[in-house]
Amino acid sequence: MHKENEEKAEEVLEVPEENEIVSERDAKKEPLNCLKVVVIRARRLKAMDRSGTSDPYVVISADGETRRTLGKQKTLAPVWLERFQLSVERSEAVARFTVMDADVMESDDVIGVVSVPLRELSNELPRRQWFPLEGNSETEDLGELELCLRWIHEPKFYF
Repeated sequence: MHKENEEKAEEVLEVPEENEIVSERDAKKEPLNCLKVVVIRARRLKAMDRSGTSDPYVVISADGETRRTLGKQKTLAPVWLERFQLSVERSEAVARFTVMDADVMESDDVIGVVSVPLRELSNELPRRQWFPLEGNSETEDLGELELCLRWIHEPKFYF
């Protein structure tokens, strides 16, 4: 099962052809000003529960839109492989990925956060990367989140 998830994680987003021109793209197929996100997996998450594990999920927010992955139970290395699409018009927007630990009796806890300024996502090319989770302490290792991001942005569309 673990090997199968690894293989799926390697094929999570179609990469556009090198010679693909934005103006030739079918607008119905590739909407403009759209952030495409694949939440792939996390590793070495901080244990938040007494059992030494966490029940993680990810909250994605950008430019006023919010999405959420499914929760995974009792793991520090969850695999999600979930795709999302958010409408993001502003180039100064920041995509925020908050990894949470679900709790039954108490409020959910923040494990860590990844912030990605969309201006860093250029050329409409997918960017697949491990991002370190950040929190209140600069020295504590909270784990990492693997994401694949692609921002299809046409600023002239809004002039």
